[in-house]
Amino acid sequence: MALRLLYMALMSLGLLLGRTPVRLVPATLGGPSGVALTAEEARFVALVNTERTARGLVPLTVAPLLVKVAREKSTELYTLHYWGHESPVVEKRTAMRRVLYYLPHPPKTMTVGENLYSCDRVLVDEGHQALMNSPTHRHNILKPEYRYLGVGCFTAPDGRFWTTEIFLDIAW
Repeated sequence: MALRLLYMALMSLGLLLGRTPVRLVPATLGGPSGVALTAEEARFVALVNTERTARGLVPLTVAPLLVKVAREKSTELYTLHYWGHESPVVEKRTAMRRVLYYLPHPPKTMTVGENLYSCDRVLVDEGHQALMNSPTHRHNILKPEYRYLGVGCFTAPDGRFWTTEIFLDIAW
């Protein structure tokens, strides 16, 4: 128990300093090489993990593959002029199909969640609060079973802003 409390305290310290702690990610999810997050993506990750640790939940590990999937979805929402969880791209219609598309082989089990946010300008803290105010989006953020997270942001030339959060639990 003391070790868990120390771990949670160190995780919270890393989040307060604006750093996402380095944890091992399976090679199939893009680790351990890591990924460079934008300032907006890193802030969304920090806010999600702050919500989780404040409730005694384990913080989520950023998975490079999920960041790729989330960035692709946010960009696609702009370029294909649609809004919603179902993509017009058939092989990537849902968040689960999008993640499976990039995996080298199907997992034994997998649970995927997706949160979407858009605004007429970059508003990260407000976006996170809007997601927390929605019961279904809040559920994704606080679901204890999720272990991995990918956040992808896209800002259009006119300043409009899209964010996708992809949550994952997977077993091989």
